[in-house]
Amino acid sequence: MSLKGKTVIVVTGIFVMVTLGILAMFDVISQAYPTIVLNEDEINEIKIINQDRSITISDKEKKQNLFTLFKEIKLDEKLASDQVPSGWTYNVYFFDEKGEAFDLVFVGENVRYKGDWYKIDQCIIIDLHNYFDIYIN
Repeated sequence: MSLKGKTVIVVTGIFVMVTLGILAMFDVISQAYPTIVLNEDEINEIKIINQDRSITISDKEKKQNLFTLFKEIKLDEKLASDQVPSGWTYNVYFFDEKGEAFDLVFVGENVRYKGDWYKIDQCIIIDLHNYFDIYIN
């Protein structure tokens, strides 16, 4: 085998190892910070409740804005079961075509997702508050 052939094999091997390393790193990161998973095609309506006010969203564009916001949420730290947060609350209900719902509950810098509480970035709560104020009026 020529020197050129050996060089190609070595370079290809290095490229494959680096690529696998990068993919493994992204997998570790995605497991370290899980995200909220929503099946947008199955959600017909979203209802947001804040204290005594609520809005119902069925418009596709408005729903898409919310989906974009929720996809940005990184579930930073899972709270212990005895650390139920208190504070200003937003309940977000997602209804499918059968009218069945699941929800996200936002309290302070936390969200309840699939029955567990997680600490999240405060900016998400601010964005949700701004979204709510825009569409409630």
